[in-house]
Amino acid sequence: MKPFLLGCSGLLLLAAGVANGQFWPQWALNPQHTGQVSVAGQAMNRELADIVYDPLVPSEQAANQGELLAHYQVPLIDNAANIFMEFKSGVYNKNRYDTQIWGENGFQWINGQLTQIWSFTSDWKAPGSQADFWEPVFHAVLANGYIYVPGAYGTIFKLNKADGSVVSRINPFPTLDPTIIVAGVFAADGSGNIYYNAIQQYNPGTGISFYQHDIVDSWLVKVSPTDTTSKVSYSILTAATAANSERAPQPGEQCLGDFSIKQLPWPPTPTAVPPTYTCGHSGPP
Repeated sequence: MKPFLLGCSGLLLLAAGVANGQFWPQWALNPQHTGQVSVAGQAMNRELADIVYDPLVPSEQAANQGELLAHYQVPLIDNAANIFMEFKSGVYNKNRYDTQIWGENGFQWINGQLTQIWSFTSDWKAPGSQADFWEPVFHAVLANGYIYVPGAYGTIFKLNKADGSVVSRINPFPTLDPTIIVAGVFAADGSGNIYYNAIQQYNPGTGISFYQHDIVDSWLVKVSPTDTTSKVSYSILTAATAANSERAPQPGEQCLGDFSIKQLPWPPTPTAVPPTYTCGHSGPP
C-alpha cells in the first residue's frame, strides 16, 4: 500500500491507495476527470496523517466572509517515502500578502509516521492583495535529484532533498532586483530543465495596487540541470506572432475591457461590445 495526498483548506491529508492505482491519472489528469487506469482505487476513508501547513486559514477566512481565497502547492512525492509540501507562517493581511512567510518542509515515513525532517524558509513574497487577485501560489518542483523553490528577486533556490540545505541560488538577472518576482508554478521537462515566469513590477510599494501601474517587463526563464540560465521577454514572444490575427495586443494598442456590473446579465445585447482601454505589456498570470 502506498499513500496518495489531498490538500484541503490548509490541511495535508494522506490516505491509503492500491499499490498500482495511487497515481494522478487514476483521479483526474484532465478537466473531465477521465480515469486512465483499469485498477480500482481504494476508498478515500483511511487517514494516515493530518498536517497543518497553513495555520493562517482562520484569519484568511475571517477576512473574506468565510471564503478561503488562496492557492496551495500540490504535495510532491519522491519514491513514496519522501514528501515535500509548502508551509506558511507570519500574519495574514488581505491588504498586502507580503506579511506572510512561505517555505518548504521535507517529510519522511518513519515507523509508519509521517515525520518532518527539515524546513526551509524562503524570502519569496506573494505580490498584491485581496483587492487584486486570489493569493498567488508558492510552488516547488522536483528535478535532477533536487527540489527547486521560489525565491525573491526573480531567483529560485536549489535545495538538497535530504536536509533542505541550499545547494545554490539561481539568478538569471544581473542583480538582486526587488522589483522582480517569481510568478506561477515551476515546470520541468524530460531533460531536467526548469521553466518559470518572472515579472518586473513598476513600483511594488506598500498599499499600491498590483494593477495601478503597467509592469516593466516579464520573462520565461529556463534553468538547466547545471544551473545555467536563459530567458526571453514575453514582449518578444508575443511580438513574434505579429503576423497572426490572433496575436496578443501590444502596449499602446486598444484592448477590450469589461461590461459594467450594472449591465448584468452579460452581454447586455447579442452584439454589444465592451469599452476599450490602452493595453499594457503582455505577461504571465
